[in-house]
Amino acid sequence: MKYLLRVCENIPYHGSGGLHTRQISRSLRRSRLMRRGLIHRQFDRGRGNPSVSWCNKEQCDYEFVIFTNPVLYLGNRPKSSQGLHADVYFHDFANAMVTKLFAPEDSKAKKRKALEILSFVDSPPVRVAFSHFMEWYNLLGFKLSDRQFSRALVAVQPVFQGLMFGVKTAARIEAIHEYIVPETEDMKQWTPSQLILRFLVWCEIWRQQKTSRSESWKLGSSRTATEFLTAVLLNYKMMWREGCLHTSTTETNLVWDRVWDDWLRKYSLQEIDEVVNGEFFYPRDQLEMSEEEVYKEVGYLGGIGQCDDVYRPVKCFLGYAEDRLMHL
Repeated sequence: MKYLLRVCENIPYHGSGGLHTRQISRSLRRSRLMRRGLIHRQFDRGRGNPSVSWCNKEQCDYEFVIFTNPVLYLGNRPKSSQGLHADVYFHDFANAMVTKLFAPEDSKAKKRKALEILSFVDSPPVRVAFSHFMEWYNLLGFKLSDRQFSRALVAVQPVFQGLMFGVKTAARIEAIHEYIVPETEDMKQWTPSQLILRFLVWCEIWRQQKTSRSESWKLGSSRTATEFLTAVLLNYKMMWREGCLHTSTTETNLVWDRVWDDWLRKYSLQEIDEVVNGEFFYPRDQLEMSEEEVYKEVGYLGGIGQCDDVYRPVKCFLGYAEDRLMHL
């Protein structure tokens, strides 16, 4: 895309052919601007931002992978071996977690909290973390029984708490980064506990990122957060065994954008916090439209410039990871 833009911009104007080239160049620039605006709005709605790091470095070469296109992704099968859709398992798990971790005052409060928990459990970074877990669990030939796996989950909890919730020393940050992007040769020698720790670290960095949803994902103490995340992994592993899930692919960043858009629509903030002063934020049919559908229907997406002959770009830089996000 960058090369094509440079070529178009540097070709001199020679009559109608030059005009055509300039029109193509302008169209490409506007398409790129539209996509940047789309991603920016997704960030506002709670998409994970690869330019924001837990370690507080301006440019972290490790943590951005949690939020960028993984290529391999975890999808839902139509039905499990028991004839149930994955959403049934997710909802049951979220309701169980609300009952265990919180004390909602009424059924409406419980439903809201369950949706908030569910939005995290079913989020793209958590799905990616589990796809990585199962990939290496199978590659390394592990076949733990349910009892053995549960014991391993309990055993790693104090280690995980010491890593993620202590003072952010250079040594601790380095250790966490090594779990996020480990050397392949090192992983070949890993134990199940190390794979579990990687999943937990991956998910906790996502849970702690400041977004429009992070407030609803607060769980109290570090111990509660640890128990919750280990329960998430246990539930995912059970769902995998039941045949609810399978590995799919996100070949391009455009597909990855749609993955985030599907999640943002499925767990829209307006639906979770449905009524404000007795009124909806937006009509239901608008909430269920994707950015692409809105563009096709009305011809533009607000907030990305003016639709006329004058090119007036609006600055919405996506941070140091912009090139990775914008690459098609």
